[in-house]
Amino acid sequence: MPRKSALWLSHSLISFPHIGLCISEEQFRGAYKKLKISQREYPDSWIPDGKDACVYTTEALSADGGSGSRAEVVCMRVRKGVDPVEVVGLLIHESVHIWQRHCEHMGETKPSREFEAYSIQSIAQSLIEEYEKLAEKSKKVGKEKKARKSHDCT
Repeated sequence: MPRKSALWLSHSLISFPHIGLCISEEQFRGAYKKLKISQREYPDSWIPDGKDACVYTTEALSADGGSGSRAEVVCMRVRKGVDPVEVVGLLIHESVHIWQRHCEHMGETKPSREFEAYSIQSIAQSLIEEYEKLAEKSKKVGKEKKARKSHDCT
């Protein structure tokens, strides 16, 4: 029997790579493990010395061990007292790198300005939203650990 309604497809005009955000080395190692990347291919440091953030482009393995999809892993240090505007600026900066690498991968040398602006906005918005979630979880975990420590001390 034929369907009575349309079969809706993705609303995306182009397919971006998977994008992950890591605010700790533990999260970074977990992301690489999930992507089935050999430990031999891990960088020496999850964020290079002297940097607050970076992006790693990887080729995730498929379930059968063959080449899968590309992934961009954004790593960012969380420092107390940093101005939220600086955090947003850094996430936008890394979003531009993701966009540039994506254009290279597609062979796109001259994307229109509007296409570029919307794409970077979409990447940045996703990273900012995820950063807010991770930062909030991190605060809750910190409060729970502090509460447990004070409880253990009494």
